Amino acid sequence: FIVHGFQDGHALACKYSKLGDKHFMIIDYTGSIILNLRDKYETVHSVWDGLIRVEDDDEWGFLDLEGNKVIKMNDDWDYVTDFTDGYATFREDGEWGLIDKTGQKILKARFENKLIPVAGEMWYLDDKEWGLMDIEGNDILRPEFKGSRRMPFPFICGTTIVRDGDDYIFIDREGNEINQEEYENIADGLIRYI
Repeated sequence: FIVHGFQDGHALACKYSKLGDKHFMIIDYTGSIILNLRDKYETVHSVWDGLIRVEDDDEWGFLDLEGNKVIKMNDDWDYVTDFTDGYATFREDGEWGLIDKTGQKILKARFENKLIPVAGEMWYLDDKEWGLMDIEGNDILRPEFKGSRRMPFPFICGTTIVRDGDDYIFIDREGNEINQEEYENIADGLIRYI
């Protein structure tokens, strides 16, 4: 079966042996196996941004598409996400931090939510208020947008929607409300689209 669909021309497939062992492999669009991981890892989660996210005995790490370890297995992490825009977020002792594709910590684990970079910016939650920062951790917008634990959308054309108490509002890149309307709800499809 397909564990993770195609991303950049590669997908993650899995086949069970008669004994119930998982046999993971990376395939291309033709269905050809480009990397056979056999049963080397307890779980292979995904192929994203050119790296394969693996887990074994409560340790997380990343491989390249040839099967070489790019980021060695780490048992300090409770969880790690796929790479987005060259960065992944990890959870350590219940808090989130950011690493680059070499595994170097860019931001230590001290945030309440996953850090998902989009064009060099990330929303973060601080005492139930959302703020926006750059990759180095510098504030772009200080935490002031109250609402749900749901992360605001990234900026598209210089605008985004944030939760302000019970309502959603449009703001500009300086955090100023740019319209008179307040919305009770918003619908979204894919993570980057409203």
